[in-house]
Amino acid sequence: MVRLLDARPPTPGHDCNDAARDFAGDYSSPYAVPLGGGVQVVVMDLAIASRPAASDDLCTVQFRSAFAELLRLSKQAPSAIMITHEPVLGFGALSANGKVTLTSGNVAIQSVFAAETFRKFPPGVDLLLAGHIHLGEQVSFAGDYPSQFISGFSGTQ
Repeated sequence: MVRLLDARPPTPGHDCNDAARDFAGDYSSPYAVPLGGGVQVVVMDLAIASRPAASDDLCTVQFRSAFAELLRLSKQAPSAIMITHEPVLGFGALSANGKVTLTSGNVAIQSVFAAETFRKFPPGVDLLLAGHIHLGEQVSFAGDYPSQFISGFSGTQ
């Protein structure tokens, strides 16, 4: 498997091929792509986020670093579209043992980003795009939160 959100050239060990190296291999620092007209896309490959993160967890360190980079990159243009593998906001359903549980975005990313700012996102991050959850969804929120679009094989769940 190759890294799908990292546009930089592949390097040995920086891939998803070895589960023992997921924390190092399944993460890359955010980067921005200017679209023109004061809008940019900020790509954040946070695929490793799958559970609430302890403060000394390696993914917490990675997410703090990613947030700092998002903050820096968001100042380069008036408006940013943030793209991640897993939705930060939005809703999904997990099914286990015949029970369906409604989830509300990615708790691991939320827990780290919320510690940095009440809004969870730097000013200028106006739209979130993600996949991972197998549905098509657009959710808007009251207050100062960006709209979240989820398109992960749109509708298989």
